Amino acid sequence: MTTREKTEVGLIATFAVGCAWLVPYLPWRISLGSLILACSVLLMVQSLVRDLYALWAYRRRAGGEPSRAMRCLCMESAVGLTGVVSGLLVLGSGASYELEMSCWAWSTSLLFTLVLGFALKDFVLELWPLRVRRIENHEQIRFAWKTAT
Repeated sequence: MTTREKTEVGLIATFAVGCAWLVPYLPWRISLGSLILACSVLLMVQSLVRDLYALWAYRRRAGGEPSRAMRCLCMESAVGLTGVVSGLLVLGSGASYELEMSCWAWSTSLLFTLVLGFALKDFVLELWPLRVRRIENHEQIRFAWKTAT
């Protein structure tokens, strides 16, 4: 496990415990669609922060690998985008299943979402051929519809 990954695990634990201080400001009842949407947005924000840091670190390194073109999407982004669309569809459908959220429920939701993002960070969804690949530190990959074969 790299120092960067250890730091991220520590931050995830800190945010999960720190969520207890935010609970008085969070709703005690929330619709399922709102919870799905909130967790998905959190997953995408986590991915964005990690990607911005990776790009910053990649540009600081001298003689980094040249970028390569692939038809792929980061799995965090794919899962996050699917959750955002699902949350919006549930909210828009008028189906109102209300959940009671305690301090533990909020902390568990936050912890599960951030751990899921950490687990998916090295995976990409390749569009052609359709498959999931593990590519560590995929900051050198850029999306392109046409790739060299």
